[in-house]
Amino acid sequence: MKNKKGWLSILLIGLVVLLASSMVACGEQVPPSSPTIGLSPSSLSFSAEEGGANPATQTLTIWNSGERTLDWVISDDAGWLTLNPSSGVSTGETDTITVLVDTYGMDAGSYSGSIAVSASEASNSPRTIAVDLSIVLSSAREVTLADAPAILDMSSDLPTGFEHLDAASEGMSNEDLGLGPEYSEVELFLREEPFLEVYATMTIIETQTEQAAMNALMRDEERLKASVLYWLEVGFVEEGMELPEIEFDVTHPSIGELAATVSGQFSMYSTNVGFEYLVFKNDKAYVEIYQYYFGGSGLSLVSLANGINQRIEGLND
Repeated sequence: MKNKKGWLSILLIGLVVLLASSMVACGEQVPPSSPTIGLSPSSLSFSAEEGGANPATQTLTIWNSGERTLDWVISDDAGWLTLNPSSGVSTGETDTITVLVDTYGMDAGSYSGSIAVSASEASNSPRTIAVDLSIVLSSAREVTLADAPAILDMSSDLPTGFEHLDAASEGMSNEDLGLGPEYSEVELFLREEPFLEVYATMTIIETQTEQAAMNALMRDEERLKASVLYWLEVGFVEEGMELPEIEFDVTHPSIGELAATVSGQFSMYSTNVGFEYLVFKNDKAYVEIYQYYFGGSGLSLVSLANGINQRIEGLND
């Protein structure tokens, strides 16, 4: 009986092998393994400042970790995400997808989205990864004309003997000087003996075109001299006087992102009169400082401009 059972077992095994061989011989193949989505990393995180630059791009990789060919398509569910490319084919090689985030117009806060990779024949379709975006309040803020009184207050930068005057009551309002509303009101300081008047104003230039035009003027020494000469002529004509011969000097001190000065001297009623105009740029803020003095010598406008520039930087920090 034992031998009979042993032969029966061998016979059954043989039948199974024979049946399998017959299926192959008849063309009834065992279905091959399907493609499988390989995806890395499992999540992505981005961070940016509100109103600042977009975060750096990141990448993810897709490959076929199974058999045959993987025809994949990738998509997202967040308007601030962009994926490139959006589809591909892999037989085992790795495909790289660039993930871009656009935070324009988005408020500070936490945002979440997801990326899905799908393939019609893949055994594990779809595969998803989570995407987190954190937008924080900017550590800096843009300077505005409302900041001008504090920025242009040169009281602590000037030597003793100067008085901070109300420019409008001294006939130096924006209207008096022909300055439009895009300029801050003038901050005026006066020393009577020896006479020296120094004042400053500021404008914010938002558009790139207007900034480029102003920057070009600041670099063009001949145009700068012509501009200063024009306003001197206007002043002399208003006083019923003829403008004397003036020698101009133009320099470009290292202040902010771009700076220029125009200075000169002339004689009037046997008195030496000096003047200097300095303009410098810090981001969108353009500051102009003027000084006039009778006899003696003027102040260092570069030193005053550095003080103003430091106060601008203080608001940006």
